[in-house]
Amino acid sequence: MQSFVDKIKSFFNVRTKGMRLVLFNVMVVVAVLGGVFSIIMAIASLLPVQPVPIFIVAILIAVLPFYLANYKGRLGVASNFMVIVSCFFLFPGIFFSQGGIESGMSSWFALGILFIFLLLDGVNFVVMLSLDAIVIIGCYWLSYKYPQLVHGQMLRASFFLDVVQSIFVTTVAVGLIVKVQAWMQKQQDSIVEEKNKLLVEVTQKAKHAQREAEIANHSKSNFLANMSHEIRTPINTVLGMDEMILRETREDNTRSLAQDIRTSTESLLEIVNEILDFSRIESGKMELMADDYELCDVLHDTVTVFGLRAKEKGLYLHIHVDEKLPAMYRGDSLRLRQIINNIMSNAIKYTREGGINFSVTGHQEEDSEVLHFEIEDTGAGIREEDLHRLFEAFERIDEKTNRNIEGTGLGMAITANLLHMMDSNLQVRSVYGQGSTFYFDLKQRVKDWTPIGHFQVKDKKNADNSKEQHFTFLAPNVHVLLVDDNAMNRKVFCKLLKHTQIQIDEVDNGFTCLEMVKKRHYDIIFLDHMMPELDGVETFSYMQSMQENRCKDTPVIVLTANAIIGAKEQYMQIGFTDYLSKPIDSHRLENLIVEQLALHNIHVEPIELSGNNSEVYGEKNHEALQELPQVEGFDWEYGLLHFLNAQMLWESVEDFYNGCESAVAELDLLYQDISGPKGIDAYRIKVHALKSNLALIGAMQASALARILEYAARDGKEERLRHLHGVLMEEVEACRQNLSVHMQPLEKKPNMTDRAWILGMPSMLCADAENLDYDGIDQIMQMLEGYAYEETLQVRIDQLAASVRNLDLDTSIAICEQMKDILEKGKADT
Repeated sequence: MQSFVDKIKSFFNVRTKGMRLVLFNVMVVVAVLGGVFSIIMAIASLLPVQPVPIFIVAILIAVLPFYLANYKGRLGVASNFMVIVSCFFLFPGIFFSQGGIESGMSSWFALGILFIFLLLDGVNFVVMLSLDAIVIIGCYWLSYKYPQLVHGQMLRASFFLDVVQSIFVTTVAVGLIVKVQAWMQKQQDSIVEEKNKLLVEVTQKAKHAQREAEIANHSKSNFLANMSHEIRTPINTVLGMDEMILRETREDNTRSLAQDIRTSTESLLEIVNEILDFSRIESGKMELMADDYELCDVLHDTVTVFGLRAKEKGLYLHIHVDEKLPAMYRGDSLRLRQIINNIMSNAIKYTREGGINFSVTGHQEEDSEVLHFEIEDTGAGIREEDLHRLFEAFERIDEKTNRNIEGTGLGMAITANLLHMMDSNLQVRSVYGQGSTFYFDLKQRVKDWTPIGHFQVKDKKNADNSKEQHFTFLAPNVHVLLVDDNAMNRKVFCKLLKHTQIQIDEVDNGFTCLEMVKKRHYDIIFLDHMMPELDGVETFSYMQSMQENRCKDTPVIVLTANAIIGAKEQYMQIGFTDYLSKPIDSHRLENLIVEQLALHNIHVEPIELSGNNSEVYGEKNHEALQELPQVEGFDWEYGLLHFLNAQMLWESVEDFYNGCESAVAELDLLYQDISGPKGIDAYRIKVHALKSNLALIGAMQASALARILEYAARDGKEERLRHLHGVLMEEVEACRQNLSVHMQPLEKKPNMTDRAWILGMPSMLCADAENLDYDGIDQIMQMLEGYAYEETLQVRIDQLAASVRNLDLDTSIAICEQMKDILEKGKADT
């Protein structure tokens, strides 16, 4: 019985049947029940039962559309069938057989019109409603004109019963349909609400998954950035030391080994760079940087490098460059070099005999040239079934055969992605065992239509030529503004450029920088990123918006000690002209200055430096290294990579030693307030500066500790910071103690024992602090630092000096109050 009830219920389930089918089923049931009710009423009234057979036929006919709609899925056909049978045959038949106008047919005709409205849509609805109107009007017109067509006259009792019955059936039917419709709408609303909830839930899950993916991608990018920094530091150290060997040694065997070291290390650096490039492409941080370039320069550098590699493997390299190609273009020459280099590198790697044909042709399109690059090799070739794997990351084709070939499998994936960014595609033709041809078309805007002419590779001096000459420059009329809160960095910067005679103005904060650019024009501005109060990016933003800025067209180079993925692109997007990482490389610094001055048509005088000028250019020799004392915790070879000579390095070590206690006191003071609103950020900036200073002079272990604390502060890991701060302080103090035996003792300060004089100084300093009289504060601080004090007071005065340097007046006033308490207590004790 329950299964039968469930079966009946299933015909009225809105979720499974849908609203239209359920409404149809309800109307069929209403029609059947109406017919049954009419039969019962006719029999019960003991009146003539002529309409009973008609109602029985109508009930039986209703079964057919019900079957079509529910079991055959033909709801449209069933609806049309039901309307046609009811409105065009059944109701007119009853009308003429049961008394015509003297019956309750008006209600039945109204019910038929209602069926049309509820069951039909579109053209069917219009056609059926029009036909039904014609049928109803026709029935009444015929009964009026030809009364003989109507079957007899109904008894008065039958007439009243029929009218009551029809009114009752039709109104109940309409009421039931309306109620059912309301119920179905409620059901539909419930379904929609559930679907909306489900949609919201799915959307939230999708957003959560997207956030997790973004976090994972960001974490991966950060991991690769940090790893690249950690890996490249020792690689660059190895390259630097290898360069020292190549410069200093004259033994052929040693030079040969050093050349091998350089080749292998450069290969390792290339692998790291490939991984970083792929990471940047994946994270969407890779951007193209358009510049004007000469095609000859791009091709010459590439052909020179790979010509040597081909020669070493006994391969030929044939170059064909169309002489009619324009000479100069606008585009990303750096990425174009990378694309060609990756394809050429692959061609040479996988070619054992024969060689490579490299051709460049093109055709003009409006103001651009479509360059066609084609690199054909006689190498191993690629099977047709492996072609689709060629551009997938970390894939190595035919690995069994090529397992001895070095590489990450990223080169072609990076190349394909770079070309896609340039609206191009890398294509390949290959015959396995015979060779491959890689080619692509690249549209570049032409800057100079002068034909390139005959392309010829010029011979360059061999890299291991012992008489190789270097060049620097003189620029006494060039004015540079250096903005860096780290005094040691500023001093090194000035020393690196001393021989160029450039005029350098130094400032230690962003606010002073903004004042300086109002006063005069500078040819170049070097701006440190991480500074307290107003950092480099904020300073640059203010400079750009200042009306009175006299350096709006001046190139601004950002200085930073953090080399992360996409750093240069991020700074360039902000508006900086270029990017220089710290510790500063003297060659990179000079090249950058010459490049920027040339772009602004500022002349510099070149100076040729040969071997006998090595102390100016920065040649480190074994004798100079031997002059430096052996000090535990310091790597002088690493330190020498950042200075022109050993003397400059030692001067910076002395500067660090003399300022070490003050720097440590400042950091310790900031550590005590790391839970404050800006405490942890101020600590991060200070420990960042300490990290740079330590790395600059070769104190690598202490610098690594400082870097860990900087990252902990950056990530808000206060617990880790508290755990390691003391360890850093001990390590820095150990460095200072190790240096102390090699330092000239400083002039001893006289002891100050006059408590009244000492007590007056903090009071005066507090008054100046409340009036924001910075000059007065500085004068009082100089007077206080001119003397030595008992240990308890000396600690407070060192802390006071640190807070004054940080312009933290609230802390300065608090320390002054502590000093007063100590002095008053001492006076009371005596």
